[in-house]
Amino acid sequence: MAGKLVLVAGNIGTGKTSLTERLGERLG
Repeated sequence: MAGKLVLVAGNIGTGKTSLTERLGERLG
């Protein structure tokens, strides 16, 4: 659930690519 919230908030706050890259680095 937290991951989804972060994705939504990040999408509104910053670019999708940047958020996805950051999440990918943190998760894996």
